[in-house]
Amino acid sequence: MPPDNLAPKGRNNRRRRAYQTGLPLDVPEHRKKRGSSRDVAHAYMTVGVILDQSSGMAVMKPEHEVPHGMISFSEAMRQKEPAYDQYVHFYENDDQIERFWNNPWDYLDRLGRYAGIVATDYSTGPGIPDPVRRYNVYRNQLTGAWMQCLGHHALCNVRCPAYGHDYFLAGAPRESLICIGEVGCVKNRYDRNRFEGGLIRAVDELRPTGIVVVGEDSYGVFDYARYCGIPLHFFPGETERFHRGDGTHV
Repeated sequence: MPPDNLAPKGRNNRRRRAYQTGLPLDVPEHRKKRGSSRDVAHAYMTVGVILDQSSGMAVMKPEHEVPHGMISFSEAMRQKEPAYDQYVHFYENDDQIERFWNNPWDYLDRLGRYAGIVATDYSTGPGIPDPVRRYNVYRNQLTGAWMQCLGHHALCNVRCPAYGHDYFLAGAPRESLICIGEVGCVKNRYDRNRFEGGLIRAVDELRPTGIVVVGEDSYGVFDYARYCGIPLHFFPGETERFHRGDGTHV
């Protein structure tokens, strides 16, 4: 290391010299606080959560309590008097629910006043690049598993294609009550066939003890589940997801 009078001057060089000598950097307190809260990957959510070894998806625990009612996340945040017996669902446009992922701690107190939640529903349709789909499936599973670890009832939000992309169901619980959002997913014939194919796959692989549906019993898309003797529980969806025609629904 060169003598002090020969060492380059400036902030970056002072920092480099501190590393070289093993001395601690003089990091301002506000930078320490800022840095400690910038876990953009939300690794803290994985504490206590079981991860699927093959896909890395968070594994949700089985749930069996059927909700008495459903309310959308946006509506739940607006309510002055929470309906304690209802579950909060996230079947809304992504821009309406992204705030939960960005600052989940800000909403825990309000969500804790409800009977439970449904895991988030960030878009995973075939029109989205597969790395983004995988990331959104990861987020959907992780939010549910994290809430369960915090002691909340959380239903797994199930969406999957009819075949392939096994990571969609890797973290979904078997022989459990599951939840499916139907709103905006079956009016178009192509979307309807895709939705029904995914539902059939979910029924065969997960063997659910019941299915909570946010939406309507329309076009016969739930006939296979009904044929298999699976109880179906329908709740109206308050918010229609905007159908952009770009395959954002599964």
